[in-house]
Amino acid sequence: MRSNHPEKENALPTVWGLTMDDAQRPSEREMRDNSRSRSAILHVLRKVDAGRRLADVERAAYPLLGWAPPPDAPKPPPVTFKYEAAITGRDEHRKEKKEKKEKKEKK
Repeated sequence: MRSNHPEKENALPTVWGLTMDDAQRPSEREMRDNSRSRSAILHVLRKVDAGRRLADVERAAYPLLGWAPPPDAPKPPPVTFKYEAAITGRDEHRKEKKEKKEKKEKK
């Protein structure tokens, strides 16, 4: 796409992405100073200007190739967690706990 349709490539959105450095284990000195560090592994992710997403490139390339448009991304699953009930239940639990505590203090 870059060589055949540069104007289309420039129209694609540029998005941020993450790159991952090599995992780092603790140094010999650090393991001498802190024996618990021997199981530690440090993973570093860096935010970079990653460029173009494949989905965006496909959306731009399919019409140029004379293909049908690519399928839409699937919709997210419905929310099944009942947030209001959880909040209400938590409040009731706190209320019951408070009542028990007050009863205990009266005795």
